[in-house]
Amino acid sequence: MIAKIPPSPEGRRVRVRSIIYGVLGLVIGVAMIIGGAHARSDDKVTCGSQTMSPGDTCRTVINDDATERSYEEQKSLDDWDATLVMIIGAILAVGSLLVAGVSLGGRLRRTARQAAQPGDPPAYPGYPPAQPGYAPPPAPPGYGPAAQPYPPQPYPPQPPGQYPPPGGHPPHRG
Repeated sequence: MIAKIPPSPEGRRVRVRSIIYGVLGLVIGVAMIIGGAHARSDDKVTCGSQTMSPGDTCRTVINDDATERSYEEQKSLDDWDATLVMIIGAILAVGSLLVAGVSLGGRLRRTARQAAQPGDPPAYPGYPPAQPGYAPPPAPPGYGPAAQPYPPQPYPPQPPGQYPPPGGHPPHRG
């Protein structure tokens, strides 16, 4: 008799945590996609918190290194940033779906496995369950391990130039 081992509470906590993190990552990823799409559709070009207009220059200073960008350059940079946020959001959403799906899928497989009674044959769609004392039908004539289409080869194999093997047929010359 096979004894059922109940799932450990720790394993259940890990699966639930994975599902929660998957859903949370999905929500954050979708929010990033929506935010990036909104930023790309917005015609406003900003330098820090200031709105720029054509002809303006954006000057940023980082660690005593100053960079100046024109309105067009800053618009291109803003569009690239929005696209990058959308790409990262899509990767996060898909990855989170996979994490949640794998955790949930494993849980569903375990539930289906536990629903089957011990001793039940595995279910194969389209095939009836095996009956006790069932043997497969014999192979048709000319098939199976008894039928050998080629004569057995000598072991070890003969090196080239010593053909035919001893007891074999001479080569056909015609």
